[in-house]
Amino acid sequence: MFELPVPGPKFLPALRAVAAAEPPLATHTDINGWVIKLSTAMAKRNMSDLDAKLTLSAYQDGLSDLAACDLAHACVHLLRTSRFMPTVAEIREAAAPLSAVRRYRQGRASMLILRHEREWVAPVDDDETVSAGALTAKALAAHPSKR
Repeated sequence: MFELPVPGPKFLPALRAVAAAEPPLATHTDINGWVIKLSTAMAKRNMSDLDAKLTLSAYQDGLSDLAACDLAHACVHLLRTSRFMPTVAEIREAAAPLSAVRRYRQGRASMLILRHEREWVAPVDDDETVSAGALTAKALAAHPSKR
């Protein structure tokens, strides 16, 4: 496994924010908008109103767990590269690399937080070492067995 640095306490708030950040999921309005854009730009087939509603419902069910930003990037990519209307699977496939990068960053931030909690030790100054020794000597001298 790769070696991670041990982050100090000043980095923890930023790491916790990255680890907990979840972008909003795509709403039905987002999905509808992208499906309409894709269907407008792609080769068309004749559909009845019922078929169009069922198709839109299938896209909503299949894409509702994607982040809105991932859906938008995937659809823009597919608008530029596809000749025909992409399926739900093709849209999900185009969105996968984008969400993988975000999950990697969140996982790395979580590992750094864990590393801090397990291994971080506050640095000790030479003055603190001397004062700790003096405190220990005073405590031992005040012990009843030393009187």
